[in-house]
Amino acid sequence: MNCYFFPFCGSEPREDATRIGSTGVVRCQAVDISPLRRVNQAVYLLTTGARESTFRNIKTIAECLTDELINAAKGSSNRRDGIA
Repeated sequence: MNCYFFPFCGSEPREDATRIGSTGVVRCQAVDISPLRRVNQAVYLLTTGARESTFRNIKTIAECLTDELINAAKGSSNRRDGIA
């Protein structure tokens, strides 16, 4: 079970930006995000990185997803999820 948990620990963002202001001047403010959004965003980033790495590549989507999970678990900068 740990092999499925560790990749998400390293690839989930801890804060996000939200827009403050109604009309006219709008500025971005850094905010903490909920644990569910962190997990959802980690899954999205890992699957998007795997999907993008399959283009013009001989590897299948399953192999690329496996590579993404392994690289995220290692904390490697070779992952393509935009966090590194």
